[in-house]
Amino acid sequence: MVVFALCAQCTATLAVIQRETGTWGWVVFAFGYMTLLAYLGAFVVYQGTAALGWVTGDIQLAGSDCGIDFMGSRFMIFANGTRL
Repeated sequence: MVVFALCAQCTATLAVIQRETGTWGWVVFAFGYMTLLAYLGAFVVYQGTAALGWVTGDIQLAGSDCGIDFMGSRFMIFANGTRL
């Protein structure tokens, strides 16, 4: 969820940045900055929850029917073989 909240969600926004600035440099910067920020945010949240003992096992993604939709792909999340 952290990645979803912080990463560049909309390619139309990136296209507007390119149109308004007239250069691809700001597009690359914005995309890279937001991707790095999302990764670091997810890393901090995961490490924090692991330090508190809230992470009990590996989280695996398996393509299947569920309510999580990420960029057009459907995923199911399992932790220790149980459905979250």
